Amino acid sequence: MKHFAALICFVMAGCAMQKPLSMPAPTQKAEALPTPITPLTELSEYLVGPVPRNDKATVDLFTRSFDELVFTVEGGGRNDYVRKWNETPIQYRFHKSVPVEVRVETAKAGNFLHNLVGIEFEQASRVRGHIQITSEASRNRRGEVCAFYPLHSEQMKNGFIRLTPHFTQDGTLRSATVIVTPGLQKEYDITFAQCMIEEMSQLLGLQNDSDIVENSLWRNALEDKAKRLTYHDAIILRTLYDFRIKPGMPRAQALPIARRIIGELLAELNS
Repeated sequence: MKHFAALICFVMAGCAMQKPLSMPAPTQKAEALPTPITPLTELSEYLVGPVPRNDKATVDLFTRSFDELVFTVEGGGRNDYVRKWNETPIQYRFHKSVPVEVRVETAKAGNFLHNLVGIEFEQASRVRGHIQITSEASRNRRGEVCAFYPLHSEQMKNGFIRLTPHFTQDGTLRSATVIVTPGLQKEYDITFAQCMIEEMSQLLGLQNDSDIVENSLWRNALEDKAKRLTYHDAIILRTLYDFRIKPGMPRAQALPIARRIIGELLAELNS
């Protein structure tokens, strides 16, 4: 998963990142979609790792993880407001160079995430779509083989790059770009399935990776990542897409609500 400050340096070659970049504050809050109705217990066959315990220590740990994943930005920047999608379906569009295997795994990831967060994913046919999925023959200039960018970049006639934010003034997400290297399975020991579920889950509103929890797909180091979403990851996403968490909601208001939801979900899994 990749973020603002690094992306700006990526598209504007030669810049030096002097300080972490924080995300601008929304000017208002938006309404959230209804809470997904599929119980987490019915998604167990798609998740890996042990079922977390229902105790105060786990609630504390997962709340800290939620805080880092949602409210910090790669490189040490801050995001003090909730960013999430509040429309369905989300449409994705493939660049013509994207391999068939990536297209298949994208559809699988979308089907699972639909059950987890309540948003339907569908392939766009004649429109641009919210999510652009493209491929590169090798690692890009930042050394990535699988990444998503929360900004759209556009080459201007004067040679400059115009960056378009991926969220609106009320904190709702509206667009993203996913980049996949076709040879990543053979060259980097990363499956297309792992790549697509990681990037598509994170573009739902997770602004950073985190090492707070051991069993997670969103850890920083590749060798430490789970191969699929874990119970922790499912709880974080279901919490974010509970209707009580609104786009544009300040961190101070959202965290106590998230803690309550996390406790409810742990109780559900252990019932």
